Amino acid sequence: AQSLSNARLVTNQVEYHPYLSLRSLLATAKELGSSITAWSPLAQGQIADDATLNEIANAHGKTPGQVTLRWLIQQDVIAIPRTTKETRARENFDIFDFELSSEEMQRIHALARPDGRLGDWLDKDFNWDQD
Repeated sequence: AQSLSNARLVTNQVEYHPYLSLRSLLATAKELGSSITAWSPLAQGQIADDATLNEIANAHGKTPGQVTLRWLIQQDVIAIPRTTKETRARENFDIFDFELSSEEMQRIHALARPDGRLGDWLDKDFNWDQD
């Protein structure tokens, strides 16, 4: 897309959460000096029951959602979780008083799986990146 545009791409809004790997896309965004904005950053709520995320959350006194948002922020990914509840919005902002270790970041990255994409309904025939 950048090669077709005279304007610099500022951000690319794509599905991104712990069940997807976007290593290649993150690297490309960094090369271009642009960013990634994660849609469905909490995997449509699936992260709430994840054993790994719950274990890390308990170690920090946080929720799995807060750990997931922190994981994204530590990758310089913009996260815009959807909520209609004021309490949840406040919770989503309460992620700047802790940091995930390298080991915790890797544990969360390890949750990625080939069938982790939730948005395949966008174009079922599209060949999505697997990395």
